[in-house]
Amino acid sequence: MRSAIKFGSVAVSVLLAAAGAFSAEPELKPATLPPFVYTPGSASYVAGPHVLAAQFSQSGRHVLLTMTTPEGARRQAEAAAAHSNINVPPPGFAPLSVVMWSRRTHRSAVSWTSPWEEATLRQICWLPGSDTALVAVWALEQVRTGNDPPHKRLVFHLLQLDPRLGTAVERRTILGGPSTHIELSPRLPIALLCDGGESTESIRIIRQDTIGAPIPIPADASDFNPKWSADGATFYMRVFGPGSDFQKGKSTSWLAIDTGRETATPVDSLPADSVDRVENAPPVTPFNFIESVVSVKDGGRVFEAHPLWLDCGGRDVFLLHPDAGKPDTPRQSDAVVYVADGIAFLRDLQRAPRPSLPPAPSGGRQ
Repeated sequence: MRSAIKFGSVAVSVLLAAAGAFSAEPELKPATLPPFVYTPGSASYVAGPHVLAAQFSQSGRHVLLTMTTPEGARRQAEAAAAHSNINVPPPGFAPLSVVMWSRRTHRSAVSWTSPWEEATLRQICWLPGSDTALVAVWALEQVRTGNDPPHKRLVFHLLQLDPRLGTAVERRTILGGPSTHIELSPRLPIALLCDGGESTESIRIIRQDTIGAPIPIPADASDFNPKWSADGATFYMRVFGPGSDFQKGKSTSWLAIDTGRETATPVDSLPADSVDRVENAPPVTPFNFIESVVSVKDGGRVFEAHPLWLDCGGRDVFLLHPDAGKPDTPRQSDAVVYVADGIAFLRDLQRAPRPSLPPAPSGGRQ
């Protein structure tokens, strides 16, 4: 677990060390700077301790949080310390709770608590154009298959949350494989639940109130680099038949999943206006978050800190927290939520026209 940073000499050391990270960056030319500056307000407490992740709903009215227990936090920290890729969540298994926090009332409610001691978050998605959340969880459970003795196996659980109801509905439990995941439509409030082991074996259509029957998928079809129709109603999977090259992504034809009819139909080619898959990427914002890593000396002790900055371009860079991560912002870019030492904080962002200032002198941000 990260060492707690007290605001004082250690925090000053963090600021000085982090400031050095900007000194080598070139100053943006005035013509290329965004027209507005977003100034963060004071930090307000959202939830904690032991928050693993926090994410805004599409409307920005709610924050969905995943939380654990003190023992779960310890397991997650150990998994993170042993995990080399900082861009991939650690694979630690721990007790989980899903909490929905209202930005209007500043109150939170537990929507779902894992009945298992060993669970990990797989995905959080929001159905496009709605505040309906889909939460995918892996759990290690004791299961019995056929005449085999009970054994632990990964079980995929799909939860559906509506902030208006305050509780989560478990839509699907699957003895799925490692590729089981959710695909979001780029336009419509629907998603696909892709079930399977090493490859997708069936697809179910997820709507705000229902989940459809499985649509069988041929063995030579793959969701590797798929496409969607421009209206978000048809999902296209690549078919790697004879003469195709999976390593180079060259498929011989396509399989069209019609979400309205809930059918799978082979097609020879894609429509000209097809679009790439939705990766649940963060919204395009008029600013950037900078998550840096600095080494800080506290007496005879050296540890890493992770300053989190809000970068509006030019000289307008604001420190959000000296040791935090996992920032998220709603589509209207009027706030930011982040997690620091297991506690979720929110800062409102005030937008103002960028002052007409002369360019900064050469040598970096001042």
